[in-house]
Amino acid sequence: MGAVIVYLLFHFAVGSVVCFFGRRLYFPVIMTELFLISLLVALDQLGAGARGFLTGAAVGILLALLARFLYKAGVFLCGALAGLLLGGLLSALLPQGARQFTWLVILVCAVGIGVCAVLWCETFIALSTASQGAAMIAPSLCFLFVNFTGLSRYAGGDTAGTFGRLNDYLSGEFSAQNGVAIAAVFFIFLIVGFVTQQRAARHAKA
Repeated sequence: MGAVIVYLLFHFAVGSVVCFFGRRLYFPVIMTELFLISLLVALDQLGAGARGFLTGAAVGILLALLARFLYKAGVFLCGALAGLLLGGLLSALLPQGARQFTWLVILVCAVGIGVCAVLWCETFIALSTASQGAAMIAPSLCFLFVNFTGLSRYAGGDTAGTFGRLNDYLSGEFSAQNGVAIAAVFFIFLIVGFVTQQRAARHAKA
């Protein structure tokens, strides 16, 4: 069960930092997120061995460098990433008969929010980091609430295997079954995180 707790604590801790302090830590945050997402995708697609790890690490480092040195591209990537996360949450609310349009919802959210990010850069950095942090917190928080007394059911095998199963479950079946609750928690943290960052920015300028 220790691996389950570590997984949840990691998402709570990183999600909270991104949600409430993301604008201040924009470049470190986006570089870290792009690296971690690339690594997780590679491990999911290529397996948890050396091949998946090395491929994910190489792609993650490349994307992190692009985000750091190509500022506008980095802003677009940040916006597109927020759009992907938001699109994934919104697609969980689609009725069963419209699930084939999930990819379209995610694509429109990613491209649309990415373009808006470039047009309204400073405000969007706060909004996108708040949304990314909220998207990390919401599924894990809802999962903890629903399964507080039964976390041990999701443990087993090695740590990497537990992380992989939890990640697949939270992003798949659990999100589909609890889409409304996750979306509600997401928007609460999004609003609070965005307002907190905007207030901090105003105080810094004063």
